[in-house]
Amino acid sequence: MPTTTRPTPNKLNRYYANLSVYYFWLLVVEAWLKNRSLAEEAGSLLAAKLMQRKPEREEMLNAIATEMGITRDELWQGIIRGTIGSNFLPEDDAEPPEESES
Repeated sequence: MPTTTRPTPNKLNRYYANLSVYYFWLLVVEAWLKNRSLAEEAGSLLAAKLMQRKPEREEMLNAIATEMGITRDELWQGIIRGTIGSNFLPEDDAEPPEESES
């Protein structure tokens, strides 16, 4: 099974985002209003959004882990370590499961 690319420790705090001009301007204004660098403000906004999405992320991780027959913690560690790729889901052309008659 292919693995994902695991970030190296020296690159954990470095990331790049492709922003449209409009969103770049919004970031520039936010940073200016808070007297922060663009990198500081981008990091702050990303952290805030990730905290906001925690319940949905946990729900998705739990559902995927259940489908894979592993615990949520095993899934988390596999993703972080790069030992679980994104190709674990069934192919789009796979046969759908048969519905049971009620």
